[in-house]
Amino acid sequence: MPQPIALPTPAIPFAEAWTFADTAAYFRAEATCPKGEGPEMSRWRSEVYTPLAEKMHLAIAGHAAFLSKEGRFSLPEHEESFQMNWLSALKAVIAGDADYPWGHLAVEPFSMALSMELMGLQDKVEKGMTLDAAHKEWVSIIEAGDFGSRMSDTQECFLTGERVKAVLKGWKMQLQVRRDGRFVPVSPEMVQAPGMEAFEIDLPTGELWINDWFRIPAFTEITKAAAQGLSGNSEKGDLEQVRAYAKLGFVSVFAGNSCPSVVIENGQVVIGCLSEEGYEDEALNAAGRERKGGVCTDLWRATMIDRQVLVDLVAQSMSREEAEKKVAELAEKTKDHLTVLRLPPGRRVLYAAGSPDTFAKQFDMQEVSLAGFDDPMCVLASAPLTPRLKAELPGQEASPASASKPRAPGF
Repeated sequence: MPQPIALPTPAIPFAEAWTFADTAAYFRAEATCPKGEGPEMSRWRSEVYTPLAEKMHLAIAGHAAFLSKEGRFSLPEHEESFQMNWLSALKAVIAGDADYPWGHLAVEPFSMALSMELMGLQDKVEKGMTLDAAHKEWVSIIEAGDFGSRMSDTQECFLTGERVKAVLKGWKMQLQVRRDGRFVPVSPEMVQAPGMEAFEIDLPTGELWINDWFRIPAFTEITKAAAQGLSGNSEKGDLEQVRAYAKLGFVSVFAGNSCPSVVIENGQVVIGCLSEEGYEDEALNAAGRERKGGVCTDLWRATMIDRQVLVDLVAQSMSREEAEKKVAELAEKTKDHLTVLRLPPGRRVLYAAGSPDTFAKQFDMQEVSLAGFDDPMCVLASAPLTPRLKAELPGQEASPASASKPRAPGF
């Protein structure tokens, strides 16, 4: 994790934030770079090179903020549909958020391109160019704002899972994604942010086990095979994992390092982190809720499975008698942090998304309120839930809150 560095304040042109002395120091640092890896290289990188590089990146970010104030730079189109560290940093820089600690990350998409430009200048200096001339050329390169991402600078979007490339021409930024083996500009129809979905889950016995995970090697191997190739580094990937596990007959959603609560509300099972106020008995009673337990998230997931389904999955690689024994041993071993609910057997409906934030924004059903939850993660309902109705407008009838709300299949 990068160490916090103050943003350049106020937003000023690059030529003011990055002086001739800085350029000279940079080229001197490059000339003293040790050969190979080892203690000397580590010291040089941390004490000499990194502070200069981060100062340079902050100065470039400050230049972007300066141009933004003058109306000569703005965030790229469709940026709201993507989440990357560098994009969050760029937004903070432009907004003048002096509390944001990693403003230098705003330049991350162009770090390789900038390095290549600097290597070219270093070569010119070694061939006789004066440092003054090199400094002026470097300032002109930044002021021109014509550089794009190299492949090594692309970053996976935390929402869509796509590799996103940024291109800058005359300080006009464009986002690009890979299509048919090449990067193309983002258009509205390409943007497919993951949302909430509904899945059918069968509870043959109604004995629902809840934990972060069920550590039986045979169970883990089956689930690994089902989720093979699915990345957990994005909301899309997390939702694809939820979908893959639901096909096996159980629930497993991303929970982070949060230790969420297991709550019953109107007969529905809700997994999520209650607020400090929502955790109080008085608030739980007022909301008609009962807290049944929690999930110790050593693995950053909340997982729910009917006991018989767990036995069935384990029995795919051993005898049923041996599978029953493995499940019983797990129950004894994890009894201190295993939550067991006894529900009516039958088909249930899981409502889940790729992140608590998306779930909180899109789950809006009449039977369950998310008020009092800081991070709601999923709802396992006894039947399809009813979307809330929009407030009626003059001359209009009430309608479902969102036409895109998922409906459970097969009902």
